[in-house]
Amino acid sequence: MNEFELFIEGRKGTLSDWDLCVVSGKDREAFFQGQTTNDILSMPVNTFNLNSRVDRTGKIQFFFINIKTENELLLLFPSDVSDSAIAEFNKFIIMDEVELSKDERKVFYTISKDTQRAEFISGLLYGLPSSLSFSDKNSDLKELSSDEKLELKIKSGWPTWNVDVHAGDLINNTRLNDLAVSYTKGCFLGQETVAKVHNGRGASFYPSLLESKDVEKLNLGPFKINDRKGGEVITKSAHVAMVKLFREFRIENKSFDVNQDERSISFTFKNYSVGQSIESFSHELYLYAVSSFQNEKVEIAIAALEAVIELTPAFSDAYESLGVIYGRQEKFELGIELMDKLLATDETSVMAHTNKSLYLMRLGKIEEAEEEKGLATVKSFAQFGKVAKEKKIKEEQEKEKENQINQRESMFKQVLEIDKDDTIANFGMADVYFYRKEYEKAKEHLKRVVSVDDKYSTAYTLLGKTLEILGEIEEAKKVYVKGIEVASAKGELMPANEMQARLVKL
Repeated sequence: MNEFELFIEGRKGTLSDWDLCVVSGKDREAFFQGQTTNDILSMPVNTFNLNSRVDRTGKIQFFFINIKTENELLLLFPSDVSDSAIAEFNKFIIMDEVELSKDERKVFYTISKDTQRAEFISGLLYGLPSSLSFSDKNSDLKELSSDEKLELKIKSGWPTWNVDVHAGDLINNTRLNDLAVSYTKGCFLGQETVAKVHNGRGASFYPSLLESKDVEKLNLGPFKINDRKGGEVITKSAHVAMVKLFREFRIENKSFDVNQDERSISFTFKNYSVGQSIESFSHELYLYAVSSFQNEKVEIAIAALEAVIELTPAFSDAYESLGVIYGRQEKFELGIELMDKLLATDETSVMAHTNKSLYLMRLGKIEEAEEEKGLATVKSFAQFGKVAKEKKIKEEQEKEKENQINQRESMFKQVLEIDKDDTIANFGMADVYFYRKEYEKAKEHLKRVVSVDDKYSTAYTLLGKTLEILGEIEEAKKVYVKGIEVASAKGELMPANEMQARLVKL
């Protein structure tokens, strides 16, 4: 069972290895806003998220779960660190009206599509939309097994204390960097160091996901790639593993020979998503629904789309897709109901009226069908007007861009008259010619760039694209291979991943 099916079916459990702490006092939110890495002030009421505490050098002291309700701020600490964490915070409470106290209440969780209602404390747990409560409200659901929990934690990169996150780890080298750090909320203890690493080359070693039937052949511990330290297997289940991977090898869809214990196995690693949210999960669930429908798994598709609508009521595509499925099943009344909900979400939808007209016709309601057809026509004309307006705006924007391109071209030409090998000016001219679709001229300047500076990674990216358009596919492949090598060695993962994606496509 994959994570989407498990979410739809639902699971429950108890956070038995976590300790609850209640924070009281009028300054509680302001105090923790400056003492921890995530944003508490902007949290909606009745939600939870991950947070952490680092020292002045950006090294982790502990992490925890924030729970924010109407009247309380609650903290859930891994049991191993709860006493020391409370003591650490107490050292910094001087003038603030804040008090921390242990609470003996048990905390229950539910992983289910039905947990986003106002009475629940909602958030992401193990990468899935969930709710927390102080009583077992879902006795009919199955308990989340230890194997299911491990697989979910690995697939989402959810941290586990003293497994993939330890005291003294630089937070940039852990999944907490993506899941528990806000770089926009303002200052916190250690923020200067953490931001400096984040805005520089990033983590040297960072968690990546490995999904393969050969995971069982790996042992926990270090491994080599290309006869050098490649990374470390941190935790694994039957077919997935979390590995700390060196910067140079964190390239999507690129295979590497992993050497461990005198064995060599080819693996492709996957980068974890930068940030997780209920909205991003809902989008992935929608894509899973579409894929399930295409593979004739209709009931799974319906359940997934219903879950999407429950999670994100403004997701208009989900209403339309589910309504179309009901139409194909000749459940026209249900289809019409979904189209009405779509119109409540997006009153400009032409397809909602079109589908309603079709379903009403099949039900023999001719007059109502004609009325919906008329509304579809009216909204189609409105869409045409909108498209025409957007086209005019786009033409004005392109005209402005052409003026900017001309100015840049003049500047680059002046530089090249002085120094024909200037890499910035040559790359700039190549970019101008690429925009104008003068690809041979673009190629000429890009070849000069990489001949003068063979470490200019973005030049390889643009040169590869240019060669693709010119039909020089084999040469484009060679350029991408070289460019990936250059970019990954410099820690420039964005161009490296882009070139790898294009190379795979070729």
